[in-house]
Amino acid sequence: MRIAINRDDIEFPEAYERAVKSKIIGGAQKKFLAAYDRADEVYNFLRGYQDEAKDSFLKSMAINLFENYGKLSEKQYLAVCNIIDTFAEKRNAYIAAVEAQKAKSEYLGVTDEKVSLRLKVDSVIMINAQKFSYYDSSVQFIFLMSDFDGNRVVYKSKNYLSYKFPKNQMAESLVFYGDALRIQAGMVIEVNASIKAQVEYKGEKQTIIQRPKVVAVEYAETDLKDVLDRAN
Repeated sequence: MRIAINRDDIEFPEAYERAVKSKIIGGAQKKFLAAYDRADEVYNFLRGYQDEAKDSFLKSMAINLFENYGKLSEKQYLAVCNIIDTFAEKRNAYIAAVEAQKAKSEYLGVTDEKVSLRLKVDSVIMINAQKFSYYDSSVQFIFLMSDFDGNRVVYKSKNYLSYKFPKNQMAESLVFYGDALRIQAGMVIEVNASIKAQVEYKGEKQTIIQRPKVVAVEYAETDLKDVLDRAN
């Protein structure tokens, strides 16, 4: 027997309406998850797009599933499955390309040799590091770089790698620290260094450098070139 509820008798009508909607959406989600073979996969995949900043098809599907209706139409479900498969294909292709590059990677130079290298800065990672004195830093920077044949070059230091500007150059930018330019991912640098070691990591041959001196900086996917041009 269904009992009619008068809205005027509800103490907190807005909370009641939210509870009713939540129950309806929850019921629709259960039916959706039972209706399709890959519904769980779609459900978990769309969770990552529910709070997406930009409007997109996947965000709209997430809102339909979690906020509006608790389900997708069959056409929408199949479209999301196709996107998931496309993402997986691209990810697998990328992994295969990375593994292929690792397999053909080579060491650069020999240990203790002084070298001059032109490198792409792929990423800069900051990690916690052990302190050996009160004044010692508790962080370490790892610069992951590669030459133009794809061979990996690594520099690890508690000091941030930078390019020292000549005294006659001045510039104003957040990436500058005093008269030095902090090296960022996306830059291309020319560096003089010594080869500290050659190691293999996860199937990739890596050349570890030490005491690097950046002698030139190029600008790949950055807008810093204009800053330097204005400074000259």
